[in-house]
Amino acid sequence: MKIFNGKVSNKTIDFQAVLHSEIIKMIPEFLNRGKKRKNLHMVRESNMSPILTESGFIDSPDDSKLLKSAEFLDRVALGHANGIAKAFGLKRKAGVSVQTPKKEDDDLKFTSGTLKKEWETVLNSKAQLEIAVKEAVKQGYNKKWIKDLEEGRAADGDVAALAVGSLIRANK
Repeated sequence: MKIFNGKVSNKTIDFQAVLHSEIIKMIPEFLNRGKKRKNLHMVRESNMSPILTESGFIDSPDDSKLLKSAEFLDRVALGHANGIAKAFGLKRKAGVSVQTPKKEDDDLKFTSGTLKKEWETVLNSKAQLEIAVKEAVKQGYNKKWIKDLEEGRAADGDVAALAVGSLIRANK
């Protein structure tokens, strides 16, 4: 979260602090890169209290995974909305409720470190993911899974279920 590193009003500094705090509350698992001041055109040349927020970096594998989650993006948006409302002293309208999105628990649980490492190896290998999905299609699963994998729409859980399902079908 950045503001201009030159002369800025106390209001801008306060707004940055409130907004940052509210966003971080909503995404505690996200790397908190802190509040910064930079000489960037968009924060330097504005006639209002400008603040640049960055909600992850797509070239970071960890951020990229989070940024593909609708639930995570909902929490980022709610953090921004809560921060803006708090900074401007806005009150929620009577009868309007906002549910805090629940954090997805999309991590597979393992009791064996060896099996967990094996699964992580599969997830990090495009070739092994393709083998698992193609085998599932061969065992009768919909061919759309191949395209979904190629286009990045197949989640880790989908691939795990396809792999297990195809193994069961192959050994009936």
